[in-house]
Amino acid sequence: ARYLPLSLLWEFDFDLDEFPFLYESQMPYFLQFINGRIISAYPPWPAVLALPVYLLPVLGGLTPQSHLLLDLEKISATLITALSVVIIFHTLRRLTHEHIAWVISVVYAVGTSSFSTSSQALFQHGPSQLFLSLTLYALVREPEGVKYTAYAGLALAMAVICRPVNALIALPIATYMVQGDRNQCIAFLLATLPPFLL
Repeated sequence: ARYLPLSLLWEFDFDLDEFPFLYESQMPYFLQFINGRIISAYPPWPAVLALPVYLLPVLGGLTPQSHLLLDLEKISATLITALSVVIIFHTLRRLTHEHIAWVISVVYAVGTSSFSTSSQALFQHGPSQLFLSLTLYALVREPEGVKYTAYAGLALAMAVICRPVNALIALPIATYMVQGDRNQCIAFLLATLPPFLL
């Protein structure tokens, strides 16, 4: 995932063919050879979310051998994870007192694997947490209008494509949404389509 933003910005593709040093000696577990291309064995979405952080350094001539690459990866992962903490805080503010929202958000940030693991590299965990927190935020705001139902569907589908095991969380949420109001159900289901088609 560290190198994929470079490929996306240089060649506008998802393969890693331009980094032979990753697989010359032997194919590592995190890469696959499919249809004549070297691709990641994991979903590419952490790298897609990291593009804003990588953009200026790549335009400035960043190379795959640069020591800055590790820093860009970590900055990207930290920002993704930190954004999930902010969203959790704003979700909790709608459910409880602000000081309790602060306490729970801090526990989520430093008392779980959020900052100790998810923020350390472009794993699937950070984007997964980000989109699950967005799903919760949209669900909390769902009574305000059908658009929040659609946002929940979009965010939940993004969580699943970022980390497919999130389907275990998505299925009960989707079941709950389908049993609700017909308009909300349709909005939720339609909003899940773009990520899955992507």
